[in-house]
Amino acid sequence: MTIKKIDRVACQRIVKESLAQLTTYCEDNGLTVEQDSGASYDPDGGTVTFKIKFVLEGRNPAQDEFNKYAFRYGLVEGDFGVEFTNGGKRFEICGLSPRSPKRPLLGKAVGTEDVYKFTREVINKIVEKRDAA
Repeated sequence: MTIKKIDRVACQRIVKESLAQLTTYCEDNGLTVEQDSGASYDPDGGTVTFKIKFVLEGRNPAQDEFNKYAFRYGLVEGDFGVEFTNGGKRFEICGLSPRSPKRPLLGKAVGTEDVYKFTREVINKIVEKRDAA
């Protein structure tokens, strides 16, 4: 099927087929590819724009970012994945959000995939508990 004009359906097809081709290439070269956001198109200019994200196999981008910024909060690289309790519920450190000054810590509820943001006070309690051990 030949694309005669760029519309929503053509945009979706282009993105889908492009990702399929990139996925094959990336798998052969030890990379993982994901669509990073939605796609947009310009019917007048005949262009399609979409973002993709490449991830090295065996790497965890959230952990890499955590390791990069942990020192700012008194945390260490080994704190990624540490369990803590807040409000009677158990969470696991799953990342940092350095652009969020009020709630920079990301914690995943144990037993679910739900991610919550936590304040610096929670970070301070985690650091105190780790240092006391």
